[in-house]
Amino acid sequence: MPSTTILRLPDVRTRTGLSRSTIYQRIAEGHFPKPISIGLRAVGWLESEIEEWLKLRIEKSRQPTIAVATSGRCVADRHAGPMKRIAQTVPPQAGMGGKRTTQS
Repeated sequence: MPSTTILRLPDVRTRTGLSRSTIYQRIAEGHFPKPISIGLRAVGWLESEIEEWLKLRIEKSRQPTIAVATSGRCVADRHAGPMKRIAQTVPPQAGMGGKRTTQS
């Protein structure tokens, strides 16, 4: 049976290492367990759901990844800055650093 211990936000932040805003952003994106209401203005998370989320994050980080190029998707080094990633995914256009052509 899953743990029914309820964790409040400070405990969730400590266990995950995430900030408050990141936790709520990931909830909105569907990438983090949703809190449960424990009062009019209070929420908490089931400890079992947080532990499962952490377990999945650890497993995912340990798996080897293979970058596959798909239309318009960047497969550059994830640590590269945004302009470097854009430069690697967008082909040069005429007048934008590409070869110049002369009109007759």
